[in-house]
Amino acid sequence: MNHLINTIKKLEPLTEIELKELEAMKTLASFKLLKKGDYIFTAGDMPPISVYVKSGILRHFVTDNNGNEKIIQFFMEEAFFDDCGSYVNNQPIDYHIQAIEDTEIIYFYLDDLKAIAEKSSVIERIGIKIAADFLNNHREHVTILMKFSPEERYKYLLTNKPELVQRISVTHLAQFLDISRETLSRMRARLAEQNIL
Repeated sequence: MNHLINTIKKLEPLTEIELKELEAMKTLASFKLLKKGDYIFTAGDMPPISVYVKSGILRHFVTDNNGNEKIIQFFMEEAFFDDCGSYVNNQPIDYHIQAIEDTEIIYFYLDDLKAIAEKSSVIERIGIKIAADFLNNHREHVTILMKFSPEERYKYLLTNKPELVQRISVTHLAQFLDISRETLSRMRARLAEQNIL
């Protein structure tokens, strides 16, 4: 739990009183270890929790009508995610979230967070900040796909997210960049010859 609080402190400056309010959340926290390949959510679920990734990586993906998987986002250490839209509207999700490494998470039930946010301005403020970061990451991915060529997408990740490129498989990287695995492999080989990698 201290790991999570330290991450929140990076997001938002907090007073001593606000830190004590966060400490009170410890009683609401649950912990889970996911093995590589485990799913935390699948299409049709209505996720009742907000999740913090303490260690590991998860992939957030959809399957198109042809059975192809398309990765929307990755959640690495210190990431938060939930689906307030599903929670508020009582609607099932149309995506999956799966661990691609052994992953340790801390999670809170959204009902509990809603109850304490109504009494604590700091919890509400942090929730807004986390939601904004989530949307910014999603927008960044959409911008990469819409604006850049396949090679430019890959180079962007090499420059801005080198740890992610090193830790995920070529298959998952291709699904995230919306190109075939074969195209990505040829691109990587060509860039390696040019000493760009």
